[in-house]
Amino acid sequence: MKPKQLLITCLVLAATLLPGKAQVDIDVNLNMKHSVNGVSDFGRERHMTIHSSLTEGDWTGHEDMLDYLINDLDVYFGRETGSATWKMQYVEEDPNHSGWPYEAQMIQHGYGLRQWYESDDYADRRPYESKSNMIMGVNDFSPMYSNLSWYESFGKGAGGWSVKNTDAAAEWVSLYLKHYFSIHDDSIGEQLPMYWECYNEPDMNFMNLSFGMIVSSLEKNWEYHTRVAQAVREKLGTKAPLIGGMTWGQLDLFKPDGVNRTDGSFWYTYSSETACALYDVMLSGVGSGVANPGRGLSVWPKAWDNRTDSWWQWDYMYQGFIDFAGADMDFYGVHMYDWPNSTVSTTKANTRAGGHIEAMLDMFEWYDNELFGKTKDIVMSEFGAVNDEYILSLATGVRDWPFLKAFNQMQMQFLERPSQVVYSMPFAPVKATWGASFSGNNVIRYGGATLMDPLGTWTGDASTWTMNEPTGGWGWSTIIHFFELWKDIEGTRIDTKSEDIDVQVDAYVLNNHVYLILNNTIDEAQTLNLNFFNTSTANTISHVELRHLYLGDDNIPKYTITQYTSAPSQVSLKPNSTMVLDYTYANTVTIANHWPAA
Repeated sequence: MKPKQLLITCLVLAATLLPGKAQVDIDVNLNMKHSVNGVSDFGRERHMTIHSSLTEGDWTGHEDMLDYLINDLDVYFGRETGSATWKMQYVEEDPNHSGWPYEAQMIQHGYGLRQWYESDDYADRRPYESKSNMIMGVNDFSPMYSNLSWYESFGKGAGGWSVKNTDAAAEWVSLYLKHYFSIHDDSIGEQLPMYWECYNEPDMNFMNLSFGMIVSSLEKNWEYHTRVAQAVREKLGTKAPLIGGMTWGQLDLFKPDGVNRTDGSFWYTYSSETACALYDVMLSGVGSGVANPGRGLSVWPKAWDNRTDSWWQWDYMYQGFIDFAGADMDFYGVHMYDWPNSTVSTTKANTRAGGHIEAMLDMFEWYDNELFGKTKDIVMSEFGAVNDEYILSLATGVRDWPFLKAFNQMQMQFLERPSQVVYSMPFAPVKATWGASFSGNNVIRYGGATLMDPLGTWTGDASTWTMNEPTGGWGWSTIIHFFELWKDIEGTRIDTKSEDIDVQVDAYVLNNHVYLILNNTIDEAQTLNLNFFNTSTANTISHVELRHLYLGDDNIPKYTITQYTSAPSQVSLKPNSTMVLDYTYANTVTIANHWPAA
């Protein structure tokens, strides 16, 4: 079956699955290890991660909450894309090489920041270093060439200089990683990230009037990715983090471009002569033979020419990137979101969890093997749900359910592909004040998921874009229940089977504990019969803790914990809910067999 036919088939199946049976058999084989391409462990450092860093200021004043999340719930710091942009504004231009970073100054600046990291300001954070498994990169506000912007408010180097070309941009990234982090065991400073994402969601804002006059082509961005990968490996050698991208924001491979863009003529009309000359270079790509609407000999990029075609997101955006830069990438950075809506039919049409995700991952796996003879790693650096207008219309508490529902269902899917999706992170920043806005002098909170909720009244000064602390401070949102639900889960994956595809199941063994995870993907409750095989390998059960995360009758997420002295043979899984059963056995659970056979 061709890959596009496969995607369509999966989407149709996902939309037409019949409601669940009255009772569903769940089989758990305690004596059978389940491995996928050699991966059989859960890996909390890979899948229980937060979109935050050890140095993030949002944790200041909330040290007890931080300790609860990182230590008690055993969660790992996972991602940030803002610090490189912030530091760039202090980097000077090379006096002898216009448009290039000044390495001598970067060495001094980087050393100063590494000393700051070792100061008392971060003394209470450094004990968490072992719980930092970071993805870092740059965002739209960084002055990295391929996202050339002429807005004064956008990031620039010290004194307002801009990076000249993709080679100069790659030089800046490689020097940043070399001089701003601890790259030797005996050196000071913040640890190097494990993953470097070259650019966060470039497809969303290029040529987009609603965002910052970023004038570019996808082809130029692909070139930037290859240059960064090559420069970083050259300068850091074996110390280099894994390099990847393109970290797209669009989600529907079979659709045309989903972003409103303006063609080049607009930018040429409203820009300076100097800017127009740079646009000629920036907008030249693979080329389609269509004359550039501005000046010079360059041609309008091929990818933009075809953006109204069906399958554009795969044929030109995703596949184009893999063709151009894939060989230089260690991994693909991917984002995946449901788009909930007040209308049920619209919500279901924009739900990516389920068949959509399976088809998308199949497409990557197929094309990688066609080109490279192997499957490249996928770092799912954001996943969950998004739709600011709808989410902001919901009351506090109620707004969190679309996020939690997506987190659990998608996570269960990613765990089925542990050798392909090697890292996953639910997108829930700490406070996300950077995404808040104003209505008069009242602050409107960020529309996405956040770990903390503002309590009481939240005001500020819209004229200076400054925000006061909420009158009631900050408290956990119900998003914390996701991490409470998944706490302690670790160990070796064992063989499980669900009789109904709409009930996801997974299980892990760690010493004398068995963790059984169950997720209901439909809008009806499911009664599950729990069937355990080879129970003699585990001796007798001394205790069972049942955790259940579900939507309450008041439309607010509920998290309950029930204790048992013997194992329940049957459980009721509420609509779209997730359950974890932690079985404690008298002795260590022994796994003697392996599937697939070693």
